[in-house]
Amino acid sequence: MRNILFALFFLSSFTLIAQTKKVKVSLRNGVTIVGDLKELDALDHITLSVAGSETTIKMTEVAYIDNVESQQNNAPSHSANLENGKNVVKEKVEVVDKLANFKGFLLEKGNHVYVYGGRTNSEKAGADEIKRLLIKDGFWVVVDNMIDAHFTINYLLKFKGRDQAVLSLSSWRGGKECVVILDINTAFRLEYDDVSREEARDMYYDTILSFQKKIENNTLSKTIKKKFSIE
Repeated sequence: MRNILFALFFLSSFTLIAQTKKVKVSLRNGVTIVGDLKELDALDHITLSVAGSETTIKMTEVAYIDNVESQQNNAPSHSANLENGKNVVKEKVEVVDKLANFKGFLLEKGNHVYVYGGRTNSEKAGADEIKRLLIKDGFWVVVDNMIDAHFTINYLLKFKGRDQAVLSLSSWRGGKECVVILDINTAFRLEYDDVSREEARDMYYDTILSFQKKIENNTLSKTIKKKFSIE
């Protein structure tokens, strides 16, 4: 079973990794790349500066990301930091991917889903509303960490021109890029949490419920089935 140091810098650690200058990226094929972090999009790619040249790597190819500077300045298994006057030791925890050997349809009823809401408060508010409704309907099992999920539902906002809410499905498990846009809604003032929650609620009732029904009735398109299946 494959072990992945996934929780250290993925999704929940944007702030920490953004403050890290030099990182080590270990790829699934065994290759390791060390460079200065330029950009991290947890759903798409990481960009490093290596010997003066920028290199962009798809997140589907990444096994884990580590902080080189903390490794050089501290013992291999932990780092010490002074917080509130106390010396705090932060352990590096290895997270086991329990779904590493999964085979089958990732979106199947009863599988695990992680709901991602971007970085802004309004995106997180909308994602929390979708999460609440998914827990209530019980079609999928909602989990708190992406590594525990078969796939991810993403609720993201775009603020260029007229505000847009984008609902999509993605999964890094298939070893290939796997993203499907489910819905795009245009509305005003999505930067407000209440408006974002209302938009997310509409997307759930208009799109997610009908998508679940297609899964139950086995009427999904062959393209989506192929994208989200591991043989």
